[in-house]
Amino acid sequence: MKVLLVEENSALRRVIRQLVALPGIWIQECADAANAMAAHAASPADLVIMDITIKEVDGIAACEQMKAIYPAARIILVSDYDDTGLRESAEHAGASGYVLKDNLTDLAQLLREISAIAL
Repeated sequence: MKVLLVEENSALRRVIRQLVALPGIWIQECADAANAMAAHAASPADLVIMDITIKEVDGIAACEQMKAIYPAARIILVSDYDDTGLRESAEHAGASGYVLKDNLTDLAQLLREISAIAL
């Protein structure tokens, strides 16, 4: 399973990478939406994990753009904000999940569930 990790903070990318590094998972990293779109176009990921507050284009808009071009893309948005409005926006944008940064173990569990389904 290929995972595209989109997070501008390199330290947080390392933390997320460690949490989701499961056998059979290959992780590609990007720091912004433009590079994520290019990476996904070159080699589509099975799952995209994207920060909601990336530079230039926020994660919700980037999710919406990616889903418009790649409707089958599965995208999990990661956020600092436990906000109903943001969760609803993420869902409307086509996100497959919304995980809080203060509880990234939820992300690891969600990835385990998705990878079990994909295998």
